[in-house]
Order: sequence, then structure tokens, then C-alpha cells
Amino acid sequence: MPTEPEKHGLLGFTDVEAEHPKCYIRRLWLVAENDRMPFPVFLDPQVRELATQVNKVVNKFVNDENMRHEELCGGAFLKKDAARILDELGLGPRIWGDGSGAEIRLGSNLPGSRPRWGVYANSGYQSNDEDSIRDNLRYWMAALIQAKIDAPCKEKKSVPSVTAERMEQLP
Repeated sequence: MPTEPEKHGLLGFTDVEAEHPKCYIRRLWLVAENDRMPFPVFLDPQVRELATQVNKVVNKFVNDENMRHEELCGGAFLKKDAARILDELGLGPRIWGDGSGAEIRLGSNLPGSRPRWGVYANSGYQSNDEDSIRDNLRYWMAALIQAKIDAPCKEKKSVPSVTAERMEQLP
């Protein structure tokens, strides 16, 4: 009987089990042509802008080991980057907010209700799912970083001359 693959923590989040990036994409209700790809093609231009920002952050941390180490030791891995993307660039309310077309943009066949960015109700401002959106955005970026730094090197390795000679001797 097959055994379950070894589970491990998500980079920068000791209490979160690592999952495929598509899991975080789906929790955010981001619709893509094929979310099984590491960098899927998203259907909505706002979501494509989000993905572009995510890729910039991922590449920054993949290419700069010192920055990655400093951020990992800081205890709030990717928190500033998520805040910049969602708040400063305004992608949080533009993608998940009421009146943003999110109902159509995030049209998904997933069960349950879509995540919602802060809305105004009779009782005032409600944050709704902002924390969940922030966390899943951070987890998505961390999963992509983890996948890239754990990926085997794709350099072509030359065949050692001894092996080449042996191959020539085979009938």
C-alpha cells in the first residue's frame, strides 16, 4: 500500500504545512487557464497584475539569499510585500472588493462563498476576509519561493569521458 508523501512546513511559516501553489491560488479564488502550472495564465487583467507583482517578489527572494535570510529571521515573512501589493497598489479592494466586479472576476466552481475584501455595512466597515486573503497571498509567494529554491539545477551535465568510453564499448 502506498504511503503518504513526507509532509514539511512552508518556508517562513513553521505552523503551516507546505502545499502546491495551486492550493493557495484556489483559496484566493483566482481563476486561471491552468492553475496546476507554477505560474499560470490568469483570465482577469487585475489578477494578472497581482501575479506580476507576486512574481517580482518571488524572484527578488530567490535571487537574493541574504535578503531571504534576513526576512525569514524577522518573523513576519512576506508581510510587508503582501501589504504593498494589497494596500499600497490597491489590488486587495480591486480584486476582492464589493463593486469591483469580483463576483464575475472570481467566478469559480469552488464550493462556498468567495473571499471578500472589506465592505461597508450598516454597522460600519467590516474587514471580512482581508486577513485570510493576506495570509494566502503570503503562503502562495512562499510556496513559489520554496519551489524555486528547492528545484534541482537544470544545467546540462556533460557525460564523463569514462562513461562515454564505456557506452561505446557496449554491443
